[in-house]
Amino acid sequence: MGFFGADVFLEDLVECRQIFCSSFLVNAVLCLACQEYTAIKPHTNLIRPAAFREAEMLWQGEGSDGSLVSLAAMGIFSAACIFEGKDKTGQEVATILRQEAERLGVCKSSASSSTTATLDLGSPELVRATSQIAWRVYNWLTYVISSRNQAYLNRTIIGSMSSSIIANPSDFLRLYQSPGILRIGICHRQVIHVIWAQRSLTHAISDETPISERVPLAFAEGKYRKLLQWASALWSDMKRVEHCTSDLIIFQWYHVSCRRGHDISPVHRNASDSHPKAIYAASINQLKDLVFSYRANYPEASFTSYFNPGLFTLSLALLEDLQDPLWRYYFYICVRCWQNLYFCYPVFRDVAKAFLSMAMQKEAIAARETQELLQEIEQSAQHHAAANEAFTSFIFDPVFSITSEAQVHAMADRFEEMVLFNEFIERDFT
Repeated sequence: MGFFGADVFLEDLVECRQIFCSSFLVNAVLCLACQEYTAIKPHTNLIRPAAFREAEMLWQGEGSDGSLVSLAAMGIFSAACIFEGKDKTGQEVATILRQEAERLGVCKSSASSSTTATLDLGSPELVRATSQIAWRVYNWLTYVISSRNQAYLNRTIIGSMSSSIIANPSDFLRLYQSPGILRIGICHRQVIHVIWAQRSLTHAISDETPISERVPLAFAEGKYRKLLQWASALWSDMKRVEHCTSDLIIFQWYHVSCRRGHDISPVHRNASDSHPKAIYAASINQLKDLVFSYRANYPEASFTSYFNPGLFTLSLALLEDLQDPLWRYYFYICVRCWQNLYFCYPVFRDVAKAFLSMAMQKEAIAARETQELLQEIEQSAQHHAAANEAFTSFIFDPVFSITSEAQVHAMADRFEEMVLFNEFIERDFT
C-alpha cells in the first residue's frame, strides 16, 4: 500500500532494528498479505486468524507510542480490518491514526490543535520515510472519510500536508524513486484537494434545496477545468498505453471520484458534446472500457481492493440506465469482479449482495437469478469461516440523501426480504 519504503524496512528487519520496522508493522503487513496472497496460494488463508489476533494485540500495546512506524502500521492494519469485515476495529484504528498523525504534525486539519509534537528529521532516510508515511496516511484517511460520507466540513477534515515535512510531488518522486501505488497515491492527493473544495460548497447548506439550485454552474465548471488542467500537467509516463502497468489503470479510475459532482456542469455550454449528459455518458463508457480491460488483462484484478470504487460507480450507472443494451453484460462483469475479490476479502460478499438487491429493486434481474449468483459467490470462497459476520459501513452512493440507506450493509440486508417479496408476487400471478 506504499506506507513505507521496502528497502529500509527489510534492512531493519534483517538487522533487528526498530527504526523503520516494528513487531506491529510486521504483523500488520502479514494481515494484508494473507488477504491478497490467498488469490495465489489459498492455503495462506490458514494463518490469517492468527495474524489478525497478533496484530490487534500489538496495536493495543504499541499503537500509540508516538512513532512514525506506528502510523504506517496503523494505516495498514486499519485497511486490513476494513476489508476483512472487521469494520468497528478498522474505524477505531483509523480514528487513532488520525489523532496521532495530527499530534505529530504529519498532517493537519481544520480542527487540529495549534501545538504539535516536534519531529526529529535529522537524517535523509528519516525525511524520506516521513514524507512517504505522511502521503499515505493522508490518502488512506481521506479514503476512509469519503467512502463513508463522514463529515466533509464543520468538523475535523483531513487538510493539506505540513509544508515543513512534505515536498511537492515532483520533488518527492525525484528524491524517492517509488513507482506503482505510491505514485498513484500522490496523484490521488492532488485530485482530493479539488474534491474537498467542491464538497465544502455543495454540502454547506443543510436545507432541502437541490444541489443544482444552490450551486452555481460556474463553480462546478471551474472545478472541472482545474481537474483538466491538473491532468494535462501529469508526467508523460502516466498515460494509458498498451501493456502499461496495472497501477496506471487504477490511476485512470480517479476521475470517477469527481464524476458525480460534475454531472450538472458543462465545459462549453454551446458545444454539441458539452451537455452534462454527454459528459456523463463519455465518462461511463470510459469506465466500462477500464473495468473490462483491467479484469481481462491484469491478474492483479483478483486481489486489488482499489478496484472497488470504479465498480461501485459503474454498477450504479448501469442500474440507472437499463435502456443500455449492454448494461447486463457489464453488470455481470462487476459481479464477477466482486466474486474474485471476495475470495481474498470477506467484505465483498455483502458488496455483491447489496448490488444484487438493487438490481431486484429495479426489477432488472429476477429473484431466482440473483439467488443463483449469490450462491455461486458464496461457494467460491468457503474458506471464509465467518463470512456472515463481515460488516462494512461503505457508502455505495455518496449523493444519496439518506446516508443510512446508502450503506452497503443496509442494502445487503434487504436481499432476503426482496427475494421473498418477489416470490410472493410470482405466486400470486400463477
